[in-house]
Amino acid sequence: MPRKDEDGFTLIEVVVVIAIVGILAMVAIPAFFSESSKVKAESEVSPLFADIHVRQEQFKLENGSYVTAPMWPPTPNRKGQAWNQSGLPTAWTDTLKLVPQTTNVRCSYTTAGGLPGDTADLSAIAPGIPATLTFTAPATKAWYVAIARCDMDGSTAVDSWFLSSSVDTTMQRANPGK
Repeated sequence: MPRKDEDGFTLIEVVVVIAIVGILAMVAIPAFFSESSKVKAESEVSPLFADIHVRQEQFKLENGSYVTAPMWPPTPNRKGQAWNQSGLPTAWTDTLKLVPQTTNVRCSYTTAGGLPGDTADLSAIAPGIPATLTFTAPATKAWYVAIARCDMDGSTAVDSWFLSSSVDTTMQRANPGK
């Protein structure tokens, strides 16, 4: 004889709720980690670009032109790697005197300067840079670009890229979190 005042959930209701929670978790967890990777990259790149900007402007005041420094470290590493490792180009240490606040960097950085009328070939400065990041060198004044390449997801297929310049210090982004 069935009881009329039974409280609780049936097995089917519990299974349906577990399935819904599982589906939500499958959607939410990757999105959370993607956002986390974006924040990690931008929290490293933003202060380094600000430092590069100050040091480029200081160098230009003293020497009349901007500095070009090669990509360093040569490849990005999502776990971080020492900035001051063997082989660090003198353009970063002696000329720009750039020492990041953090001892480990996840991204690789380059900066290139040009004189009035010079063209800026971003693909020559940073091979592999996405075409969505753009810079037009001014015809009437010296310029520089700062570029960062980050591998935040451990996949070499697609990287995050950031660009800032003396013409526009706003940070452009391509594939953030990748």
